[in-house]
Amino acid sequence: MNLMGAIAGVVSVGAIFAIFLRSLAQASPLNVQSTPTLQGGTIRLGQLLFTEYLLPFEIVSVLLLVAIIGVVLLSKKELK
Repeated sequence: MNLMGAIAGVVSVGAIFAIFLRSLAQASPLNVQSTPTLQGGTIRLGQLLFTEYLLPFEIVSVLLLVAIIGVVLLSKKELK
């Protein structure tokens, strides 16, 4: 059982190292002359969140609220 864990560890480290080397080889040089564009903004984002993506936005907000309440309850020393 210990041998399998060691083999899995070596394979995992090798895969991460291969991904790292591949990302270094494909990295493009930085373009120094590029200027940032000032398009977009928060107005359009707000419009999209409250019109087209309202249901997913509300579902995520409820899930985050439940997670916060769960963390608070789990962090208590003693539940009543």
